Amino acid sequence: VYRAAAFLAAAAPCALVMTPLAYISAISAIARRGVIVRGGKVIDALSSCDTVALDKTGTLTEGKLECIGITRIPSSNGLSEPHMMSPLEDTESLSLALAVSQGSTHPISRAVKKCSARAEAQNGFKTQDFRMIPGHGVEAVVENGERNYKLQFGSIDYVSKYLSEASSRQLDSLVEASGKDKVIAVLHAQPQSRGEAQSQGEMTSLFFFTDKVRSASATAVDTLQSVYKGKRLDVLMLTGDREANAMHVADKLGIKKVYASLLPEDKVRYVEEMRSDVSKSGHIAFVGDGINDAPALATADVGIAFANSTTAAAASAADVIVLKEGGDHISSLPYIFRVARKTKTIIKQNLILAVVSIVAATLPSVAGKFPLWLSVSIHEGSTLLVALNSLRCLLPESKWWVGAALLVTALMVPGFYFSKVMQIGVSLSQLGLGLSLGGLALMLESASAGLFAGALHSLTGPDHLAALAPLSMGRTTLAAGFLGGLWGFGHSMGQLFFGALFILLKSKLTLQLDLIENFAGAAVGLTLIAIGYVGYKEAKNFNFDRMRKEGGKKGKVLSKFSLATFGTGFLHGLSPDAIFPILPAITMNTKACAFAFVVSFLFGTIASMASYTAFIGVGSSALAQKSPDITRKVSMGSSFVAVFLGVALVLSAIFGIDLLQMGGH
Repeated sequence: VYRAAAFLAAAAPCALVMTPLAYISAISAIARRGVIVRGGKVIDALSSCDTVALDKTGTLTEGKLECIGITRIPSSNGLSEPHMMSPLEDTESLSLALAVSQGSTHPISRAVKKCSARAEAQNGFKTQDFRMIPGHGVEAVVENGERNYKLQFGSIDYVSKYLSEASSRQLDSLVEASGKDKVIAVLHAQPQSRGEAQSQGEMTSLFFFTDKVRSASATAVDTLQSVYKGKRLDVLMLTGDREANAMHVADKLGIKKVYASLLPEDKVRYVEEMRSDVSKSGHIAFVGDGINDAPALATADVGIAFANSTTAAAASAADVIVLKEGGDHISSLPYIFRVARKTKTIIKQNLILAVVSIVAATLPSVAGKFPLWLSVSIHEGSTLLVALNSLRCLLPESKWWVGAALLVTALMVPGFYFSKVMQIGVSLSQLGLGLSLGGLALMLESASAGLFAGALHSLTGPDHLAALAPLSMGRTTLAAGFLGGLWGFGHSMGQLFFGALFILLKSKLTLQLDLIENFAGAAVGLTLIAIGYVGYKEAKNFNFDRMRKEGGKKGKVLSKFSLATFGTGFLHGLSPDAIFPILPAITMNTKACAFAFVVSFLFGTIASMASYTAFIGVGSSALAQKSPDITRKVSMGSSFVAVFLGVALVLSAIFGIDLLQMGGH
């Protein structure tokens, strides 16, 4: 039985189960930059990408266009020579452009609305048959009682199809003379009544806009193209703007490959071609911000969208969402790729560490070479190392020494206090108080072992994460820590109760073993079902503002589920494998050592579970501030997982299928 217990403790795959914690850490670290990543699969895909295609307007540039001038192309009975006018002068063209821009959210349409407000230009037109053509522009029929026009407003290639040959030549000449630093849109107005057509003729106006390159774009592009861990990213530009302006921006940023004047379907085609022709790994990332980019975002292996909210059209098709409010925009891109590659390395390290520790501890445990306490320590220690290694994603990049300092502190502080306590013990023994130095040392050793076992047991049990997550999601730090500590206290009481029952009935244990195994599965299953149900109810009615207000009222949130939390923790502790961490107390030399071990184990469990749950609470509160809907979905998802696992364990207990040994503790 002793060897079997050691084998079960050593072979439990908790370290393997904790390996994906690196994905959670990476997603949390990236979220600090105002970036939302849709799962661990996206992290894997990001780490494999070696080519990044960038949109121009709103991605590399600010996307806040400003109208600086309007030039009319003379008609047969109109102006003799074209010349640029201020938007304040040509209010007629501005009013027509405003009429057709009301139903569009494109940066050019927003710039026209802003310019019209500054020029106090009135719309005054009734719009009919409005149509928005992605990648081209907008068109509509407008009238104000006296005049009736059919308008096209958009790209040069789109509007040129409606112009005469002479007007097209003039348009090309004006565009070529305008320079490379301007964004150009063309308005074409065709009178609908015969009288207006004869008196006025067609009107064609060129709108000139400026768009500033983001201050961080050059640094971001240079960082993306630099070598990181033996890999570099190829950066390209895919844009719907004219080639001259695209090349002008690309030259400023150091982008060598540019594809301009692209429609949304053209961007999709180029992304598919680059996957086989340009990328060595076959993985492409596309970065955009508008509705025209949505097809390319969905086609790429990783779509990265700059959006004001998670409900924007581009965001709905993306795998990564860079929120413009509070986010660091383009400068976040290099960080995202670095974290993804770092996470992939950490995942490999975790797998190697977990497999090696399980194999190295299992065989000696079966042979009886490793005692139970050593098997438990290797099992819990390897799981904790996997967890700590995963948390490296949360450390600041430039402060790698923080992790080393924490590790050194974790090793030195207990040693320092242990030496102080030993000095006190020596002093007491010298004073003749009858306290044995050897006995004190054994008690301190037992207490430190109990504290170590309690903390490791709490932090490395995957079932603890499943149980505590629904109770902590969306709560304040104080409320989450309180509930976690209370659940840990109930869990320890259940363990001690079952341990005492184990000792009293050990002579009959061989006859009741199957019954106890089934009872263990049912106990854990019922616990997870209860916790999942409570967590689902909380998530369903979750309101972050209300939670934050109630968090300041003493006793209201903290005592709401106190009794239920303690009860579920107690029930969860009534499991045979839950007593493995405290079995070393039975083998202690003296009752004082056993007592010190159990008390320290209890303290370590409560403190670590309180910290564990508070940490989850802090993360969920931060996420709730960004997006309460995501917090609610995560909380409900974790509740469903807990209920599903609970039902599976209860059914396994009923039908005699042992899932505890399959899942570990």
